[in-house]
Amino acid sequence: MYRLRIVPFITYAEVITSEYPWQVQIEVRNACTHLSRSWYFLNSSSKDGEKFCLENLRQAETHCQRAILDLCKFNCIAVYDEYKEYKKDILDYVNRWLWHHKISGGEYAAVRDTISKLRTTAVSLYREAKAREELEGSRTIHLYCEATKAHWALWSYLQQHKALFEDIKANITDGDDEIKQYIMGEKRYGKLKFWASIVLSAVFGAVLGYLLNKFNF
Repeated sequence: MYRLRIVPFITYAEVITSEYPWQVQIEVRNACTHLSRSWYFLNSSSKDGEKFCLENLRQAETHCQRAILDLCKFNCIAVYDEYKEYKKDILDYVNRWLWHHKISGGEYAAVRDTISKLRTTAVSLYREAKAREELEGSRTIHLYCEATKAHWALWSYLQQHKALFEDIKANITDGDDEIKQYIMGEKRYGKLKFWASIVLSAVFGAVLGYLLNKFNF
């Protein structure tokens, strides 16, 4: 189980985050402890040796399952965090530019829609696994594995098209400060502040006029 199930999850986690998921080491260490105890009882002369051997094997398996669950959650959260950063820095940026110019987007639009579908699938599977975990515990491991594979698919697709998005973003605002401000949201927030100040001034004037009339100032 360690080589076939746990190692691939660790490898993906390291590739995505460039960090080793140290949280899983506790479960792996506990699993190894029970395996060593199982081997000891298997070769002991105790009359209950076989019983203790099987009991420790079951406990080792439980820790391995917990390790896989932890790794699944770690991978899913890591991918989604990267997706959110990618969406804020690239996708939303380009989408505002396309909307501003009333451009369909061509190849970019098709890629963007695929990313949206992959994201929806991944999130849906993760939420289902999390909801079922409260009722079924470690028996939901297969659901978490499916959710993790879906998140890996999303991450891989983002990496494949990263150059496309960054190239578009690097070129769409060259020499056009007005559009750049609009894309970055500065123009939108500037208008919001302008209208907010007008509304607040009107409210303040109405309240002040009411008080002056009431107290005959």
